[in-house]
Amino acid sequence: MKTKVVTVLAFFAALLAVLYFIYSPALLVSYGHHDDYWIFAYNHNQGAHPLAHFLVVVGRPLYALLLHLTKHLVEKISDLRYLRAIPFSCIIVSATLFAIWLWKRLKFDKVTALLLAICVFTLPSIQVLIGYSANFGMSVALLMAFVGFIFLEKAQTDFAGL
Repeated sequence: MKTKVVTVLAFFAALLAVLYFIYSPALLVSYGHHDDYWIFAYNHNQGAHPLAHFLVVVGRPLYALLLHLTKHLVEKISDLRYLRAIPFSCIIVSATLFAIWLWKRLKFDKVTALLLAICVFTLPSIQVLIGYSANFGMSVALLMAFVGFIFLEKAQTDFAGL
């Protein structure tokens, strides 16, 4: 049991170090893309963001809540890096879960699982999630999808003999 915890922490630490090095410009530099400016499109003193109602109607209430909470995080362009820290955190946890799944379920050796997780989580689609502040909610969805997959697979393997 202790070995598993140490391995999980080692996966997390290695992925945190490598991915932080790769994504540090997005986390440390103050910038905003054209797509990021919709975050400033409403008065911070009013109620919910104008998109929040639409997001609830189309079935994304968590994203609407996250969007509403951005008014407390973002006041100026340099604050957009705080929004980019949200997807980075979700990506680190998702990459750790992916590496552990490769190691435990698919029986990859630890180094291969770690390197494959680094390769997958440095693909351009993940870079877009971290590089654009406006995409912060999608990384939460990715993390929730990973967690849901792990629960579903666990249930499937536990009840496969029934």
